[in-house]
Amino acid sequence: MAAKPGDAVVWAAGVSDFGAFKELCHDDFDRALSNRLKGQVNLVRVGQNHIRDGGSITLVSGILSQKPSPGPTILSTVKGDLESSAKAAALKLERGMRVNVVSPEFFKETMEMMGIDSAAGVTAADTAKADEAEVGGQNTGATLAVRDDA
Repeated sequence: MAAKPGDAVVWAAGVSDFGAFKELCHDDFDRALSNRLKGQVNLVRVGQNHIRDGGSITLVSGILSQKPSPGPTILSTVKGDLESSAKAAALKLERGMRVNVVSPEFFKETMEMMGIDSAAGVTAADTAKADEAEVGGQNTGATLAVRDDA
């Protein structure tokens, strides 16, 4: 039995290195650009052929695209590029398909795992709700910020 086109896909995976800008080497940037950025861009390129008419592709960036910090320089670069790429792809997608980006604060769960105060973070569950909203919404080329409103 052949696979049928899906309604939507949400992508949040990828690897990258942390480090101050002057400490990062070419391979560090290459790994993040190939994995996090190119991986998600290729998901849109290939995914458009497997998503039904009117379907949705939702990518995940993060707060570092708007608020860079010294340690995760690569993540700030990739997440900003990803948001721009989604805007550009949205202009060219056919058959009523949409592409959007969900941009959460730092995940509380990750902060706690790293021993960081998680008060300013958001839960993975809240981010999943934002993903679901984008899948079922009407936006395309948009970035939805997921911030702690508490």
